[in-house]
Amino acid sequence: MIAEIIIYGTLWWFILLGITICLVGWFVSNDKGWLPAISLIIFIGMWWLFGDFSWSSIGTMMVNDGLYVLAGLIFYIIVGTLWSILKWYILCLKIKKKVDAAVEASHGAKPSYVRINDEQYTYPPSASDHKDTLIMWITWWPFGVVVSLIDDPMKYLIEYIYARMGKVYDKISIKVFGSVD
Repeated sequence: MIAEIIIYGTLWWFILLGITICLVGWFVSNDKGWLPAISLIIFIGMWWLFGDFSWSSIGTMMVNDGLYVLAGLIFYIIVGTLWSILKWYILCLKIKKKVDAAVEASHGAKPSYVRINDEQYTYPPSASDHKDTLIMWITWWPFGVVVSLIDDPMKYLIEYIYARMGKVYDKISIKVFGSVD
């Protein structure tokens, strides 16, 4: 340890933890692959270098409470798997909505792929093509749940407001510029 600045329970520890949680949450919600793990490794590394982190205490806990650790790990993976199923279902619904809109716009021609958030998806999507994303959803599910609980309702609210106000904006444009014929 270089200097014990980041001691468990101190202000600096909570600041570093908060920054790490925000980064991991953002990386998970934006499907940024390995960046959540790298953020967590940096957090542990800084805690180890500048704090009171101890590998021996983790090893002692695993030996003394091995069954609890194993049960927790199994529970974590089960919940993560269920979360990934829900996320996959929601993604498939979004893809279907985009495909249906494209079919309607092109008068019946189905697209070979659709784009959602700068990501290209085939129709129907294949789990094998999105293995990394599915594994990330299983692995980082607590962060994904928190971000979804905060971010998704905000997106729906903003889309709802826009859907209601879009015509108002258009009327303002027409009033200011007149009808362009």
